Amino acid sequence: MLEGLGHVLAKISAHFALEETIMRQRNYDQYEAHKADHERLLDEIRDIMDECESGTFSGMDEQLGNRLEHWFVEHFKSMDSRLHRMLDTP
Repeated sequence: MLEGLGHVLAKISAHFALEETIMRQRNYDQYEAHKADHERLLDEIRDIMDECESGTFSGMDEQLGNRLEHWFVEHFKSMDSRLHRMLDTP
């Protein structure tokens, strides 16, 4: 399971890096807040990985799925939708 989380972390990190590059290139006015939210999720995944490694994380599938789903839904509704609107503007 830990290896799978490592792959998830790598893919999400790469996606966030690309998105942050685009935001910087476009001088996105909410860059700092958006990046901070990305860092919050990456930190949460790292914390889960640490808990898995130490054996203190239980209910892996359900808890992880719920935590990630909540983060992505909220992030998309509050941050990505605004960014997408800005990127659609010529």
